[in-house]
Amino acid sequence: MDEKLVEEAKTKRLYNHKAPIVKTDNRLGEIIKELGITQMDAALKTGIPQATLSKWNKQERFNPDFIASIMVAFDLDFFDLFPIVEKHERPAYFDEIEAEIKEKPGEE
Repeated sequence: MDEKLVEEAKTKRLYNHKAPIVKTDNRLGEIIKELGITQMDAALKTGIPQATLSKWNKQERFNPDFIASIMVAFDLDFFDLFPIVEKHERPAYFDEIEAEIKEKPGEE
């Protein structure tokens, strides 16, 4: 096993990662167009500033309250708004690191 990789994973606490790694798409702009409304209409319906909505598709991090507001206002579930476009299994070395850590309790 690559010791540098193990140390990096321990440092970043990657060995606690349990879920598959996914990449999502951001569909808010498409949803607004599909509904036939403007960004201002969406802002009024969600309570999110229109300026924030106009930058939404360029963002990689989102305010959870804004996500929830959009989901409620437009009756969407999370994956309507952020569909999965790529799914990768957890890297195999995570299992090796996890096993190694379990063999040495109390060390981090």
